Amino acid sequence: MVKPKTVCHFIMLITFFSFGKISQTQITFISDRDWNNEIYVMDPNGDNLRRLTNHPAYDGQPSWSPDGRRIAFVSDRDLNYEIYVMDSNGNNLRGLTNHLGEDESPRWSPDGQRIAFVSNRNGRFNIYIMASNGNNLRNLTSHPGDDGPPIWSPDGQRITFQSLMDGNSNIYVMDPNGDDLRRLTDHLAFDGLPSWSSDSKQIAFVSERDLNYEIYVTDVNGINIHNLTNHPVYDFQPNWFNSDGYLVSPDSNLMTMWGRIKRACD
Repeated sequence: MVKPKTVCHFIMLITFFSFGKISQTQITFISDRDWNNEIYVMDPNGDNLRRLTNHPAYDGQPSWSPDGRRIAFVSDRDLNYEIYVMDSNGNNLRGLTNHLGEDESPRWSPDGQRIAFVSNRNGRFNIYIMASNGNNLRNLTSHPGDDGPPIWSPDGQRITFQSLMDGNSNIYVMDPNGDDLRRLTDHLAFDGLPSWSSDSKQIAFVSERDLNYEIYVTDVNGINIHNLTNHPVYDFQPNWFNSDGYLVSPDSNLMTMWGRIKRACD
């Protein structure tokens, strides 16, 4: 299991969104510059900085809807971690989940109609899915091992994730309804942090199978695994370029794989 390094005073999770191709781009991030973690947005040159949330509780893990009109995020303003959504200007805040368990890592489907996320409401972090308004909640995975954040394929037909369901971290893929669950990697070393190619045919991931964290790629059926990097230092977080502007591997993935960044220096 890879754990993020402790960062004091300032934590920033960055998510980019582009409208259409490259016509308009914004960056959302979290900061404790006002003494508690809030969600901000700014232009890519740093202009027009705006705070979108204002609450003494933790607000974080922002995730853009594909059309850029809404942002899903996680907050413990109701004393446990729930998923909320707001307009991109911070208006129309509303809760999507309400459970004593922790709901985290929201991920929009490419059509913006559904949100997948992880929750430990049944004792372990498993994957759930709901409509973008919070209705039609379904549990997609249910097993003793923790699942990492769900990552949608750009065509919306499959979800990949890392999981400890077999005792060690491997890469899995399934349909958005939880059917056709398949393990793509099978190794005693860590395999994780999957990222889709823009054509939904390949998945890049990180593995420690060569005693160092390197980038690998596999076909979507788990065949043809091959090593892309070979260097003494760690290589992390592969992120495929997608010309349509849809983020196929959110930058917050590493920070929220197995839990939460609650506050600086927790």
